[in-house]
Amino acid sequence: MERRQLIVGIGSCSALTLAGCVGDVEEPYEDGAGAAAEEGDDDTDQTSGGDTAETDDGGEPGDDATEKRADDSTGDDVLYAVSVSLAEESPAEDLPLAVTWDVHHEEITDGDPFAIEFTLQNEGEESIEVFSGAPWPFGVIRIEKIEENTRSVVLWTEGYEETGYVRTEGYGVTEIDDLELGETLPAGEAVTETYELHADTPDLSEGMYEFVLNLIAEAGDISDSISLGFELQLSE
Repeated sequence: MERRQLIVGIGSCSALTLAGCVGDVEEPYEDGAGAAAEEGDDDTDQTSGGDTAETDDGGEPGDDATEKRADDSTGDDVLYAVSVSLAEESPAEDLPLAVTWDVHHEEITDGDPFAIEFTLQNEGEESIEVFSGAPWPFGVIRIEKIEENTRSVVLWTEGYEETGYVRTEGYGVTEIDDLELGETLPAGEAVTETYELHADTPDLSEGMYEFVLNLIAEAGDISDSISLGFELQLSE
């Protein structure tokens, strides 16, 4: 894939959405380093143009309210069951660009994180320029608790450590450069990124969260955008 990268307006701030970042720099976290997720056996495919289905919570706990469920694949205690649903959708209207998502692991254990893979697909016959915050193409994703004044939680990806524009501590993001990255997505090609929630993700707790994916795209004289709002439920 041939890519052309554009950088606009370099500064420094905390990232709050995918398309850019707003606010002050957070204090560094002290948790351990990030790691890639192993894909689970039960995948849930989603698309920005289709129906939305919530993922299975992996079953009910035992009679003892304090008893933890076991992940059949690893034998580890299940700390959280995770479900994701599409709450709001504003797809591209003028360009053949689509975002799909696939939940690879619906639980968080000590040994395995929750994992969701996002795919950006150029479904047309011409190249499209796509713009986002770092790392391209989806930027830093933070989930915010609904109706609760708590710190946001980072959905982790190894892409944070691979770009030179994001500073991390453990599974947290401490700082991100205030810029817009643009790369060319050739006709018929796609790019993917996997995001995770780990057992020791900073500030993680049970509850309902929300997050948004924002992308801007251009092809010739045509400009377009994609905005997808998600809800993410963590249940013990």
